[in-house]
Amino acid sequence: MKALILAAGLGTRLRPLTEKTPKPLLPVAGRPMILYPLAFLRGQGIREVIINIHLQPDQWRQALGDGSRLGLHITFSPEPVLLDTGGGIKNAEKFFRGETLVVLNADTLIELDLDQVLKAHRRHRPAATLVLKQLPNPAEFSPVLVDAQGRVRRLRGEPAEIEAAGLQAFTFTGLQILEPEILDALPAGVPACLIRDAYIPLLRAGREIRAFLMEGYWKSLDTADRIQEAEADLQAGRLPMIA
Repeated sequence: MKALILAAGLGTRLRPLTEKTPKPLLPVAGRPMILYPLAFLRGQGIREVIINIHLQPDQWRQALGDGSRLGLHITFSPEPVLLDTGGGIKNAEKFFRGETLVVLNADTLIELDLDQVLKAHRRHRPAATLVLKQLPNPAEFSPVLVDAQGRVRRLRGEPAEIEAAGLQAFTFTGLQILEPEILDALPAGVPACLIRDAYIPLLRAGREIRAFLMEGYWKSLDTADRIQEAEADLQAGRLPMIA
């Protein structure tokens, strides 16, 4: 299985640090942020990874090379013009050759058994499976509403025609399993939002998107405060340090 790490964002909430350095190359506990999702994927048995990049491509290649020193084979998917989440995934379509794909955000610290997610995904065969987590305030991260059968029913408040009664709100971790039909739903060569341009139309059409509720550690590294919290967690051993 292959994986895509979404890493082309501008990191505006971490400026001025990201004005000259891509956010995923900023240090977290003394190591570039990108090494954490890469270590997670390697630990799950994934060796082929593509990373979409926008700013400072030379910095990326200097930091990671071809991935061999990390026990990986890394391919870069450059975006001279930002393509957003959906466009970035569509741009890497040839890398996956019609296979089920794993997508993970670059600014993510996560610990779970990916094999359990894949087993659940294969059992239900939805268009996509989103890994979600229950947090005290899910509204902080644009909540995903899920029904009692584990089906995603609403993202970012849409589709609005779905009755909200009995739905529970969870936080999307950025880790997701996608079937090739998701790529078929996205336009090529132009910016596209995965949620707006693929997930919501599929939900409206009656196609199933599933939720997988995780129990382990998760932290989004999108602000300076959250990076500091993650560094404290790593130092305290709440999440294994990487070599």
